[in-house]
Amino acid sequence: MRFFGTRKPRINGIIGALELGDWYLSLTPEQQEKLRKYSGQGNTLIRGTVSISSFYPPYTQKRFLEEVASNALHEDPDFAILVGKKGLTANGKWIDQHFLYNTVIEAFVMKKDYKSAKEYCLDELKHASQIQAELTATFDGKLPPSLPFRDTLIDIVVNVEKNYTEAKSLVETFVREKLLSQEESAKILQEIKTAEIKDRINKLFEEENFDEGILAIDDEIKELDNIHISDIYKMMGNLLLDKNKEKEAFEYFRKAQTANPLISGVENKIKRLSKKLGIELDQSEIIQKRINILQEKEKSANNWWSKRNLANEYVKIKQFDKAWSLYNESLLLAAKEGISGEGIYRYMAKMLEKEKKYKNALFYYLITYMELLKYDIEPPKYITQGIDRCLKKLDIKNITRADLYDLVKRTRNTLKIRDALETMLKNQ
Repeated sequence: MRFFGTRKPRINGIIGALELGDWYLSLTPEQQEKLRKYSGQGNTLIRGTVSISSFYPPYTQKRFLEEVASNALHEDPDFAILVGKKGLTANGKWIDQHFLYNTVIEAFVMKKDYKSAKEYCLDELKHASQIQAELTATFDGKLPPSLPFRDTLIDIVVNVEKNYTEAKSLVETFVREKLLSQEESAKILQEIKTAEIKDRINKLFEEENFDEGILAIDDEIKELDNIHISDIYKMMGNLLLDKNKEKEAFEYFRKAQTANPLISGVENKIKRLSKKLGIELDQSEIIQKRINILQEKEKSANNWWSKRNLANEYVKIKQFDKAWSLYNESLLLAAKEGISGEGIYRYMAKMLEKEKKYKNALFYYLITYMELLKYDIEPPKYITQGIDRCLKKLDIKNITRADLYDLVKRTRNTLKIRDALETMLKNQ
């Protein structure tokens, strides 16, 4: 008697064209369903005749699997890892190999599996020369600003493993492999040194060696720039404040502000502590230093987002007219690039609230929403909360947030929204 094995089903579609049929059949029914979903192919994934050369660029195994893994990443990191690992051993180009590594590394980071993320970072580093060649060929002779196998690897070694010696060695390796410039490496080494000093100070404070903690940084911070020095001083201030050493905390917050007049998160603490400690406070010199720094930055602020960020800094020191001018310049540049004004209008609305110009702020929250409607995005929390605050400050009870949203949906025109809002507010 002869026995015949079960015949394998014929696999067509893109899976068949890419010769991935055996791998597809090794998946569970649930995994096959996910593959249909994240490939965007649905039931045609294994049906019909497909010519991979008809795609541009032509599909390879790596390119197909990279797209699937990337699509799955944020919904199902485990499936992204499964597909990504298959992609790393499949046929294709080094550029697709790089993007597969990116997805696998990010998926492991999302799962907080830093050991595996590091393993794949180091694995990609072994192929640095091949990947660098294809990346520069793809990105006009330059490397992209973000390289997960480089940046994530350094982040894990510094912030998870706290192995600062290894981190410095990795920076040297990336420079040698031409994956970091000397200028970029200098900045990263400053970050590593700052993290190392912070870690040591935290340990000393945990052991309640306050004096030693303070003395420990005196010599070492000299090799850091003012931005990182101020960051360390700010941390010292917060640690001292937690230990109820308010006078010492005040001194370190002031040092932080002197080193970097634009540092955030210290000004209100300085004001509160000066009042509590009975210390006379004169911030005029700090404010002038901030203005000088911002004026210098303005010379190189040539794109919409840098002008908007400068405007935000001017708002912090209540230079509202200057901020408003920069916001408008930012809007003009964004419009030229075809970029939505939502990321600018929202800050204009917040500034108007600070100035207690609630009617104008309300209008700018509405046109922020109008911008989002172009992409069918419903109002996020910052808009709903901003509108509610403005209505409350204006003591308006007969107009609801829903009424205002309906106004925007009906008109979708800046001038019409302004006129209709003015009429609604007068008649309420």
